[in-house]
Amino acid sequence: MSHIKSLSFLGAFLMAGLMTGCSITQTVNPVPPLDTNSICIINNDDARETFRDAYKRALEKKNYEVKVLPSSAVIGDCSVSSTYTANWRWDLAMYMAYAEINVFKNGQKAGDAVYSSLSGGANMGKFIKAEPKINELVDLLFPGSYNGPATTENQQNKAPKKTGASADDAKYKKLKELKKMQAEGLITKDEYDSQKAKLLNN
Repeated sequence: MSHIKSLSFLGAFLMAGLMTGCSITQTVNPVPPLDTNSICIINNDDARETFRDAYKRALEKKNYEVKVLPSSAVIGDCSVSSTYTANWRWDLAMYMAYAEINVFKNGQKAGDAVYSSLSGGANMGKFIKAEPKINELVDLLFPGSYNGPATTENQQNKAPKKTGASADDAKYKKLKELKKMQAEGLITKDEYDSQKAKLLNN
């Protein structure tokens, strides 16, 4: 009887040790609220493009405008930039074993997210779909969605700009209105001349 108990205890001990060595970890340090909706992702030539693309989509769903920079770029090239790395492994099937996302604001670390099943061993939870995990990391890393004003250069460039021609057209239209008002006796000639001089001097 004591021999059976010893074997049971040994089995439980070995199982506990096995499970301890089959851990999956995830840590996230969220990024504080940003004053811009523009984020630059620095491409990682050693990671799968599918990871970068999924990361980009996840940010865009949160109302960020994302620009992908070449791997030669540095974190100071944008006010908010991000680096990433991801590794896949084979164990009966290919799975994402490690993912790390770092975010920088004005060259300083602002937040990070790390997922690892490198010590997953026999833990079947390591067989995950990459994109849902990336979405989860982004949701935790960037709580909420960006709701501030659009501040990116591209969006600023989309704003209509007044040209010299359009300004002259507006002056001409106003002069015609003033002339009509004078003809109808709504303003005097002196008032017309005064308003005309103001328009032409602006």
